[in-house]
Amino acid sequence: MRPDTEFVDTLVVPRLSAPHRPGKNIVYCATFRMALRTLCDRVGGAVALRMSTTSC
Repeated sequence: MRPDTEFVDTLVVPRLSAPHRPGKNIVYCATFRMALRTLCDRVGGAVALRMSTTSC
């Protein structure tokens, strides 16, 4: 398995409407949003992820 440091130009996104910038790769993950909502429900609010912040 390759370390995440090799994927500096790759974004994992929870929805297809995520903006795409030239020179970047996008990986759409259909279950990402569902998992994030479950996590937010369990911790009782917004979750801060490394390199971004998101809310439920």
